[in-house]
Amino acid sequence: MLRRGLRSLAVLSRSAAAPEDSQHCAALLAALSSRDPDASLRGLDFVPSAFSLGKALERSPSANAALQCFAWASGLPGFRHGFQACNALLVALIKNGRHREAHGIFDSQLKSLAPPDASSYGILANAYVQAGDLDAAVKLLRDLPASTTANLATYLCVMMGLCRGKRSIDAIGVLREMQKRNVVPELATYLMLIEGLGRDHRVKEAFDLFQEIHARGFTAKASSYSYIVCGLAKYGYFDEAVELFEEMIRRKVAPPLGSCIGILNGYCQDGGKMEQAIQLFRKMEGEYGCPPNTYAYNVLLTGLKKKDRVEEMREMFLEMKEKGCEPNLVTYCTYILGLCKAGRVDDAMVVKKEMIQKSCSPDNVVYSILINAFCKVGKIYEGEKLLAEMLEKKLQPDVVCFSSLVDCLDKAGRYGDAYRLFRRMMEQGCKPDAVIASVILDSFTKRGEVAQALELVNEFVDRDLPLPSAGSINQLVKRIVVGDKVEDGVRLLKTMASRGSRPLQCSYATLLRELCRRKNAVEALELVKEMRAAGYTSVDLSCVIEMLCKMKMVDEARGLYEEMKSSQQQELLPSVSTYNILLERLCGEGRLGDAKDLFQEMIESGRIPDVNSYEILVEALCKAGKIFQGHELFKQLISLGFIPSSEMCATIVDGLCKHQSREEKSEEEDEDDAEEALREMIDSGFVPDDVIGDVIRELEARKKRRNNRNFSS
Repeated sequence: MLRRGLRSLAVLSRSAAAPEDSQHCAALLAALSSRDPDASLRGLDFVPSAFSLGKALERSPSANAALQCFAWASGLPGFRHGFQACNALLVALIKNGRHREAHGIFDSQLKSLAPPDASSYGILANAYVQAGDLDAAVKLLRDLPASTTANLATYLCVMMGLCRGKRSIDAIGVLREMQKRNVVPELATYLMLIEGLGRDHRVKEAFDLFQEIHARGFTAKASSYSYIVCGLAKYGYFDEAVELFEEMIRRKVAPPLGSCIGILNGYCQDGGKMEQAIQLFRKMEGEYGCPPNTYAYNVLLTGLKKKDRVEEMREMFLEMKEKGCEPNLVTYCTYILGLCKAGRVDDAMVVKKEMIQKSCSPDNVVYSILINAFCKVGKIYEGEKLLAEMLEKKLQPDVVCFSSLVDCLDKAGRYGDAYRLFRRMMEQGCKPDAVIASVILDSFTKRGEVAQALELVNEFVDRDLPLPSAGSINQLVKRIVVGDKVEDGVRLLKTMASRGSRPLQCSYATLLRELCRRKNAVEALELVKEMRAAGYTSVDLSCVIEMLCKMKMVDEARGLYEEMKSSQQQELLPSVSTYNILLERLCGEGRLGDAKDLFQEMIESGRIPDVNSYEILVEALCKAGKIFQGHELFKQLISLGFIPSSEMCATIVDGLCKHQSREEKSEEEDEDDAEEALREMIDSGFVPDDVIGDVIRELEARKKRRNNRNFSS
């Protein structure tokens, strides 16, 4: 089409030619065809007319000969080039693939020799489109002088090139530029652009352009309506498709079958609009004059199947046969699936039998649907029989067929048969998916066959097959831990992660707890890193902190604590018991300052210290000779309603009695403080035992000795 456009644009003036023009044209062509065109041209003894020169240039055997002829004519006395000769030179250059050179000569020479006309720009634009230089073609039209306007054929050529190059939006830009220059597009122009937009899936823009057709006074044909309606429905603009379809009806345009099916399909895909779909279906034959075909029935059957309206499916299935619409494979497959979803597997088998009688052989999909349906209702024998029938007919069962049967056999306790069928699937080249892989792995796991389960996972990895689900792997990890093979569990999660299959967080947690129980600090910390790499950044690491504290690795424990604290998630902060273990370890190493800071952080985080928390810190303060600080903390404990242990009471009273609180106090004052502490304990509900009884007796003995000394003096 572009070549025809180029030839049409290169047509020269058809005005009557003088008799000598034909002779001059023949002489010029003979010179251009000679071995030395330049010398032959200089030997001519006439001045050609613009017509004869243009015809000779148009037929020039080469671009170089045409350039020589044009230059020769420019030097002739009294000769002046017209736009015909200039256009003919452009055609000669473009024919030989020299479109950029043609544009250069056009800008540097031809514009000054003769004012270019619309054909001149058309020739260049066509050349750029033919060469695939669409940007240059667009720029040429955009940069046209205000006094010059390209014709409609030129704009159409560029827009067609852009649409073929999947640049329909740029083609719309050319349309707008054309309209600015008062070049009126025809209906064919709009339809060509709409088709291009449709190929680029720019359906909304196509719809907007279609609306412009009516605004411009054009009348769109039914086929144009149908094209837009189907495109809108297909690419998600269903409301607009319905609007346009209804407009077509209002304008008395008979809707083609394609547009009816497009709207019908949209109604059926939207589960809530089946009534509208049925109404439209009934209007197709009577009101719209386009009787439904097999494809239309298939669309409606699919919609009814989605809504589980199986009785209506049966009625439609019978109706289409009565009206001469032969069911095809899609029809039977849809109907059988609807019956199977409703649990009517025996009815589905009757339909399958009819298929065979009608010479419509069931395919893999039909068999897969039936096998899956029989397995769901626990009829394993029927499913196995259908599988054997498939293989007999040389049909290759898909993974769904095998998965359904393997799962059904496994649930029936026929583990050996399930595994043999799985192996048969592999031997036949049917690649297992994650579903069947999980079924087989779960079978080994629940029977405690951990070694076989791990071997199976390794086989999947080695053969680059889909891995079982993370849930199945998690169950295997639990079994591994029960079997005291935690190292195998760690390797399993590493393998999963290396294949891009993310294990569950609880799988890591199970292994982490077991490693902590074994006090495998190095492995536990390494597993924490792997959890982080898997994307689990918000993890409760209390068990690791407790293990590290028990192993006197308090700095490592404190580091993990800081990580947990930085998460800003309350549920991930250490428990009170974990805080206590960390407090005890810090106090045990004499790091009272860090312990007091941790105690304060514990309170600020919302974790309420218990009696053990206070006891750990009070005891450490008293041992360090900081009886006053310990006593203050003890008072705080009492004020919060806690009942102190006898050991804590003994520590406080004994410390106060031994005059270790503040050196400026007298012995009598210390004893008074001790007695006050005892009263506070009793008031809090503390019942003295043998431990505190010894302390009380010691306090009374001290007071008696002090009184004797005072009496003697």
